[in-house]
Amino acid sequence: MENKPEETLTDIHRLMERSSRFHSLSGWSLVSAGICGLAGMWWAKTLVMQRSPGIFYGGALSEGLRDRLIVAATCTLFAALVSGLFFTWWKARKRKLPLWDVVFRRVTI
Repeated sequence: MENKPEETLTDIHRLMERSSRFHSLSGWSLVSAGICGLAGMWWAKTLVMQRSPGIFYGGALSEGLRDRLIVAATCTLFAALVSGLFFTWWKARKRKLPLWDVVFRRVTI
């Protein structure tokens, strides 16, 4: 019974530490991911409409178009990840917190 308050304080300290570290994830990273998603959508629409304007009405994708859409999707994902990591790193640097901690690893996975 004597150690109970100490354990409670330790638990509270851990929760507070996790909370402050989790907030080091930047909101701008989500905004940039959304912008990258919109840009990727525009890119894919442009690729599809250049090939065949009637493709949305039951047309099949050619292999060349499919490959270009895969490249567009991969580039969009990469840009979203890099921009999100940049903004998170920037916020962690401003707060002088480590970027790669247990909570960030969990969120990344």
